[in-house]
Amino acid sequence: MVLQTLVVLLILVVTTTPSIGHDRRTEAVAHFERGKRLIEENCADCLGRTQEGLQGGIDELLAAQRGGYPNEAVLYRQLADAYGTMAIVFLAADARKQEEMLGKARGAYKKASELAPDNADALAEYLTWANL
Repeated sequence: MVLQTLVVLLILVVTTTPSIGHDRRTEAVAHFERGKRLIEENCADCLGRTQEGLQGGIDELLAAQRGGYPNEAVLYRQLADAYGTMAIVFLAADARKQEEMLGKARGAYKKASELAPDNADALAEYLTWANL
């Protein structure tokens, strides 16, 4: 009887305790979605775009990355797009900062193409940005 009670308690603990990895991944996905939305709302062609909004999107994507976002290739392409927009739209007046941000864009596009070598779009984006 005692053994059965212990087994039941163990099963309850195991099945009702949230998985730490699952919570972390869920949080990473939420960060990614927030970041993607902020980046889309602050795109180069968007009315009302702000540097702060775009930076907020970048920060959310970096939080998703730290949290273990499962699709790294997509995350890096999104980051690369945001870095490129930041460089071209918001940092054009500061050549040093612009080149630093373009370097981040190139690096992110390279990483995305390495993570998804069969993705022709990722490779084309990398090759385009590698020559800027």
